Amino acid sequence: MEGGLMMSRHLIASGLAVTLIAAGLSLGGCSATADDASSAVAGYLAALSQGRAQDALAFACEAPHDSPYLTDEVLAASNAIAPLTVTSIGQAQMLPRQGRQFTYAEVTANYKFGDRPVTNVFSALKQDGGKWCLGGVTTWVRIDRDTTFSYFGYNASWFVPPDRGTHLQLTLNSVDFTDNDIYVFPGTYQFAVSNSLVQVVGGGFTVDAPYPSRLPIDVPGKIALTDAGERAIARMAQDKLTGCLAETTPTTSCGFRTSWSPSNTGTWSTVPPTFDLTEWRWVLANGDVWVSDAKGLAKYPLAYAPGTQVWADFTSTGSNGEPFTTGTILTITADISDPSNIVVTIE
Repeated sequence: MEGGLMMSRHLIASGLAVTLIAAGLSLGGCSATADDASSAVAGYLAALSQGRAQDALAFACEAPHDSPYLTDEVLAASNAIAPLTVTSIGQAQMLPRQGRQFTYAEVTANYKFGDRPVTNVFSALKQDGGKWCLGGVTTWVRIDRDTTFSYFGYNASWFVPPDRGTHLQLTLNSVDFTDNDIYVFPGTYQFAVSNSLVQVVGGGFTVDAPYPSRLPIDVPGKIALTDAGERAIARMAQDKLTGCLAETTPTTSCGFRTSWSPSNTGTWSTVPPTFDLTEWRWVLANGDVWVSDAKGLAKYPLAYAPGTQVWADFTSTGSNGEPFTTGTILTITADISDPSNIVVTIE
């Protein structure tokens, strides 16, 4: 079959997505066996709704780009979030041949992702042998890493030195997110992190229909500690602080010390003495961009209690036999990159 170049565009307005084919298409990907254009659309949407990725790809006139998100598992995750249900599939509307040997048709389909209604006009082409394929079955999505996610926290850099912390891997529908340019099926997608102490608030988006050109996606969201994670960090931090304060030397094994260190032993206490880290709200530190270097990595998985300028006093007896007190400000953070091993630092 003679080939050409596919020129497509989409119009999106009031929930309507339209795919128009303006020229010929080089065929080479379709292995489905739809006898008419409406059947091709019906078969494609059925494959998506039933989580059959290879069957959905088989309806493409041209082989789609390879992508880790074009799998049964990713479709299953999409349908678990917002099931795809088909409302109606219209009769094919034949388009002028314009001197080409291909036969074109448009098919209007109505369907829903969960409660989100979509009306899309699919473009279909008749192949040699009389079978029909679709002009597009996937969408090229571009996610802007510079504006998409930010930490839910406070800009208190003195709490979090820039060389601290490791990274958390971001996932999209349970697949590691390692590139901002991805190919996906129509469906619903959700970001997450594989860490039981952290949750993604928001961070979801829906691709209504297959788009022939790159689709910029704005995904509002933030990363925050779970309630259970916050309690676990606060408990561990308070336990460590209690242990540090039980020491009797001016330089502790925890790493903090008085600004002027006497040679005598003494006692540590907080100001006020009833200070309790479990009563403070803990958040993720560093309010910078979450996604870094297009690798889907959350930077600085450290937690801290904003506004807590923990003052610790050390009381001892000087060389003259008189009691004296000196103190220091404590900085307390927790590295949560391994949720089974929270590392609290007090210094």
